[in-house]
Amino acid sequence: MVNQHMKSKVRILVLGTNRLYINKNMAVVNSILKQSGLTRFYGPGYVDSKTLKKGLSAFVDATGPYDIVIIDAVTLFWTKKNGADPLKGSFNYFSYSDIEHCFQDMIDFFLNSSKSIPHKVFYPNFDPYNVSNQQLELLESTESYLLTRDSKFWLKKEQMEDLEMEKFSNSVNDNWAEFIDKSGEKIVSFHGTVGEDEFKYHPLEFRSFDVAVPGVGYYNRAKALDNLKLVNNGIKLSLDGQGIKRKLRSRFFLLTQTRKSLSDYQETFFRTIEDSKMCFTCGSALGYSIRKFVEIPSRGGVLLCKPFAGFKHVGYLSGKNCFAVEPDTIGDRVTQLLGDMDELERVARAGQEMVLDLHSFSSRVSQIRSMFESMIDNDFEGSEWLDGNLNIIKARC
Repeated sequence: MVNQHMKSKVRILVLGTNRLYINKNMAVVNSILKQSGLTRFYGPGYVDSKTLKKGLSAFVDATGPYDIVIIDAVTLFWTKKNGADPLKGSFNYFSYSDIEHCFQDMIDFFLNSSKSIPHKVFYPNFDPYNVSNQQLELLESTESYLLTRDSKFWLKKEQMEDLEMEKFSNSVNDNWAEFIDKSGEKIVSFHGTVGEDEFKYHPLEFRSFDVAVPGVGYYNRAKALDNLKLVNNGIKLSLDGQGIKRKLRSRFFLLTQTRKSLSDYQETFFRTIEDSKMCFTCGSALGYSIRKFVEIPSRGGVLLCKPFAGFKHVGYLSGKNCFAVEPDTIGDRVTQLLGDMDELERVARAGQEMVLDLHSFSSRVSQIRSMFESMIDNDFEGSEWLDGNLNIIKARC
């Protein structure tokens, strides 16, 4: 039997910008990539200015060789016209005026990297609902693998309920969903992930609030919040992580862009979840599998939700480890659920265990490492989640 620990680690080069976001997803992705092989990061905020001036090719010559090079959407789709715009809304470990020249260097290297690094991976760290055909033509030309969800998790416009009610509805297109439809053999399956340190184990009995609706006020979240306020039958509703309070904290961070204001926002968000027996969320009309679907169960609360596309395929079962609810009747449903705290506690624990088994940091590292190893063995032909299991598709000999 081959000792897995004796197998050579995959050598990974990650190109991007070192930034802190309100959403922790990018930080989690970087941690996963760091643990998935012998990984080095290159780009503004990752290496010093002297190294950036020498250029990426010199860095690879000095630190390589590498098996895989990974680039994110913000970097690959950067243009001089957009300049620093894509870098707003985050705390940046660099000044844009000092590093503008780096972007084209990273793009050019990635486009031509097959000469020195055999495998390319693209990570879409953006909302792809309005990606342009020009951007997708550039991506397609790279022949990259895609660190993202497979086609069952992406809706087309005609499948999106209540899309016209979302503020962003006029900018939505089907370009990304159609691109994923024809890219099955390139999918390196990735979904929302939480670190083991994010799991909280205090029982529902010790949580001050019955329910919360944390995050941005998408149409169905706003409708759920309105219904909970309307029912007003003794439900203890947390209002700290949504509405005007959330908007003020978000705007304060965008104005100051300090680590302190970012930390204050995140701490309030997580405290809202940890202090609530139940939390409602949705992936907007887009039906996205957003990180809140794993954050709520991991922190020990019961997930109430409008299911995202492909819901059951990544382990969610309504009535077993979560509850699918309608926003316009959520108040009555919450009242009903509070009538059986033993059952509610059971569902909370089941949800937490499911996320720990399938979507925790250690689980995701193992999954990504296996797909990367298959990639460098030249037998990787895509992957997909199906009925709670990750299937890695390999070429038949």
